[in-house]
Amino acid sequence: MKFREENESMKDHLKKAFSLKEDAASHEEIRSRLLDGGIITGTNMCVLVCAMVIASVGLNMSSTAVIIGAMLISPIMGSILASAYGSVSNDYPLLRNHMTGFGMQIVISVAAATIYFFPLSS
Repeated sequence: MKFREENESMKDHLKKAFSLKEDAASHEEIRSRLLDGGIITGTNMCVLVCAMVIASVGLNMSSTAVIIGAMLISPIMGSILASAYGSVSNDYPLLRNHMTGFGMQIVISVAAATIYFFPLSS
């Protein structure tokens, strides 16, 4: 009898440990996290420019690790996720807003890389 109680206790413990319902976020929390990541701020732009300079250095040195490091610190993924959320939720004003921000981030990224590589081509 004692073994059976311990076995069920272990079974309940394992069910609770692997339950996905314990840490489930609400739809509003998911929405706010995704949309907050897509907001373009001055800090994000500074980090983006730094990430582009690091990626440019990695390209210049043919260093895959440096390029991957630049991708990890780049805030551009927030705009991609926010745009994807706007697309799948059929919220086209939201999609347009975040795609505009994404386009601005791309322009700033290309400008930073151009400024980095421009003295090398002269």
